[in-house]
Amino acid sequence: QERELEFWHKKFAGDLVSIPPGRCLIFAHRSAPGDEPVPRISAAPLSSMKCLETSLDYQSDNFKEAFEKLVEKILTERREEEENAAMKNDVMAGAVVVGAGH
Repeated sequence: QERELEFWHKKFAGDLVSIPPGRCLIFAHRSAPGDEPVPRISAAPLSSMKCLETSLDYQSDNFKEAFEKLVEKILTERREEEENAAMKNDVMAGAVVVGAGH
């Protein structure tokens, strides 16, 4: 299972796209609660990702809350990145204007 996860991560979030592990979730789908324990993933960068057990056959709402938190985290990070880039551009533009008077 771990090799398959590594394959999918590499294809969709790895080399070409470079999505940080903090912006990924792993869903371990089960047909019944307690079938098997959620596997411990040792391979980097998968080991730093949150793994959630899900099912269509029993109550598993934890993934909805975790997914919403992930989306909120990503939106907050992107907003902060955009604000920092805008402030950096403003500072650079101010330096150009100040330097232009000399």
